[in-house]
Amino acid sequence: MTYRIIIGEDADLVILGAQVTLERDARFRVVATARSLRDLLTAAETHQPDVILTHDASPEADILVLVAQLQRAAPGAKLIVMSASADGLLIRDLLTVGVRGYLYRCDDLCLCLPLAVAAVMQDKLYLSPTANSEYLIALQDNDKHRFLDPELRAVLRLMTDGANTHEIARQLEVTLRRVYWLQQKLRNRFGAATNAQLIRRAVEGGYLTAD
Repeated sequence: MTYRIIIGEDADLVILGAQVTLERDARFRVVATARSLRDLLTAAETHQPDVILTHDASPEADILVLVAQLQRAAPGAKLIVMSASADGLLIRDLLTVGVRGYLYRCDDLCLCLPLAVAAVMQDKLYLSPTANSEYLIALQDNDKHRFLDPELRAVLRLMTDGANTHEIARQLEVTLRRVYWLQQKLRNRFGAATNAQLIRRAVEGGYLTAD
């Protein structure tokens, strides 16, 4: 049996590498690739694939929003997310909403990607080794705030209060470069494409309670 796959990714080399890796296995056929959210949704609606492989760093949509859009576009497709981060709580959230696989980019994707597609097509979950470790840690730890150190929580609170990057740097007495880095780390943690999405998810998740 041949499984039909769509790859959604904005980096040409990643698309090429994933396609070559998958099509070494005669069971897998990449029927479309997409570099933008619009193209990905159109391809999903048109091809109704068995598997959609997408990344979580689109500037166009929060990853959870993207998952919901893909599920509406191709209800029968199994979703696999590929990410540059391996945050256990985000992985938990994605599995909760129906994602079937999660691959951390620094793991061996030449090995993990075919295994992931084969697993999800058997209606099994698949997490690459690092992602699996972080997911298990998150499940075992009831204190979700442990995953945000005091500096990250301070930046998050200031952002929620409406402080801009310069104001945050001044109040925390750190460089602008560090504030930008911390904000990106927070966006990665919450799977958010923008600061507005980050703040919304943090508020909804109860991350702004008192220490």
